[in-house]
Amino acid sequence: MSESEDTVVECPHCGSADVDKESAFGSEISKTQYYCNGCHTVFERIKYDGRQPE
Repeated sequence: MSESEDTVVECPHCGSADVDKESAFGSEISKTQYYCNGCHTVFERIKYDGRQPE
């Protein structure tokens, strides 16, 4: 499960798309950690590629 490179990630706190990937893994292996340059907040996003499990 990985997000495509063209996926736009927005900060859940301020809505800014000016974010940088901090770490491929967050508090769980299924999450990615990002840093928002708009509000200077670190947040996590669940990795999901849109496919249903087989």
